[in-house]
Amino acid sequence: MSESKATFAWRCSKRAEHCKAVIHTSKVTSKFSHWNGPCHIHIVDQTEIRKRSILTKIKARVVDEYISVTAIVEDEYGKAQLSYEEKRAMPLPLSLASDLQKLRRKALPPLPSDQRFVIPPAYQTTYGSEQFLIYDKRKSAYGGRLLIFASEEQLNVLFQSDVLFADGTFKVCPKLFEQLYVIIGLKNGEAVPVCFILTSNRRHESYEAVFRCLKKMAIHMGYELKPSTIVCDFERAFINPVVKELPNTAVTGCWFHFAQSCYRNIQKLGLMNLYDNDTDSRDLLRSFMGLALLPIDRIQEAFQILKLHAAASPHSKELKCFVSYFKSE
Repeated sequence: MSESKATFAWRCSKRAEHCKAVIHTSKVTSKFSHWNGPCHIHIVDQTEIRKRSILTKIKARVVDEYISVTAIVEDEYGKAQLSYEEKRAMPLPLSLASDLQKLRRKALPPLPSDQRFVIPPAYQTTYGSEQFLIYDKRKSAYGGRLLIFASEEQLNVLFQSDVLFADGTFKVCPKLFEQLYVIIGLKNGEAVPVCFILTSNRRHESYEAVFRCLKKMAIHMGYELKPSTIVCDFERAFINPVVKELPNTAVTGCWFHFAQSCYRNIQKLGLMNLYDNDTDSRDLLRSFMGLALLPIDRIQEAFQILKLHAAASPHSKELKCFVSYFKSE
């Protein structure tokens, strides 16, 4: 496409094949204005026209919507009800992903370089124009900025959930923050993410602010934040604020995190060679991890039995360090 003062000139896409057809459309009305005389020297390729039309729709959606680009491609392909020949002509979704991601990045504002950035209105609300950013404060106690995101629909699920799950992640966290903390509720028996928190540290002051904010939101929406149980990892900085702000809520450690913590200490104590190469020692260490799965009234008895097995082991000196760690925890 080229421009003149009054019109846009549209050249044939097969110009490299010596097709010199050109038409002009008005810049004002977008309607046909005139053509340069030469006709197309090739037949119309309806499959190519359809392909370009679909790809144009995909590019427009990639700029306007922030869901997976491959999901957009697959959705448009599905809606197009492509014929066999059209399917052969269309590029695979994964082959389009890189160029579509570049297109999206060009349309997005540049990433901020410090925490004093202003959040654009589009990122403060959902696609349905509902409030999504519910808390935004900077304090030294928070280590910087603390952001909490949740839609009204998500908050409804959160406040009606009898059991909540909470955990932090670091891999997908923006560089200006320390972690992305996620609270998960239950809806129709399925786990649903209901609150996303960007924290600048992992101190109890930040977690206390989260629960104070959620308690205020609950009252504002006609609820009371009172889950019977919160399942989380063994981070004391998170557990203490739960006990303080939600005194009637039971805090239950996640077995996955419990086993993970045990395994990390096996590594830390230099027991990996023993764990990898001695079957009896490995089974014994795994049995300590399995204590959490026993009925509460049987745990102490089982722990004493495992201690005796560890003391009687040919590797009792090495295992003693792990037993001491386990007992202290």
